[in-house]
Amino acid sequence: MIIKSKIDLTKLGERIHRSNYDFIVGKNDRNEHLGNDKYGNYAEEIRQNRFLPQYGFSDAEFNKKGFRQMRKELQIFYGAGIEEGALMDIRLDLFLKNPTIFHMVFDFIRPDGKLAAKAYSADAFLKKENGVWKPSRKIPQFFIEAIRNV
Repeated sequence: MIIKSKIDLTKLGERIHRSNYDFIVGKNDRNEHLGNDKYGNYAEEIRQNRFLPQYGFSDAEFNKKGFRQMRKELQIFYGAGIEEGALMDIRLDLFLKNPTIFHMVFDFIRPDGKLAAKAYSADAFLKKENGVWKPSRKIPQFFIEAIRNV
C-alpha cells in the first residue's frame, strides 16, 4: 500500500539515522484508526522514551546544555487500519536538510507488514541566550554525531 502524502521524502535531505521500535497499539477510533492525536502521541512517546534515551539524551539533558528540541510541524497520513492491542513496528528515520532543521519520519507498520500510518515532522532546536529561548542557528553537533548511524 502506498500512502499518498504531500511530503516528498526524497527532498528531506540526507538520512542520518534509522531505528525500529516495537509498540503495543492502544484504543482505536470507530474507523479502526488510532487518530491523529494517538499517532502524534505515539511519535512523541517514541522520541522521548525510546529514541533519546538510547543515546543518553532527554529533554532535561538538552535543557542543561542550553538547548530545547522544538517541533515546527507534524503531519499524519493514514494507510491500513490496525487492531487494538496489536504489536506495531515503528520505524524512525531522521533526515538532515540544512543546519537548522531536521525531519523525523515515523512509519507505523502493522504485524502483516502493511503501513498503518506515516507521521512526518519538521524539528529544530532552540538555544538559550541571556535567559531567552531563541531559534538555534545550528542543530547541536553533539546530537548529530551521537545519532548518525546510516
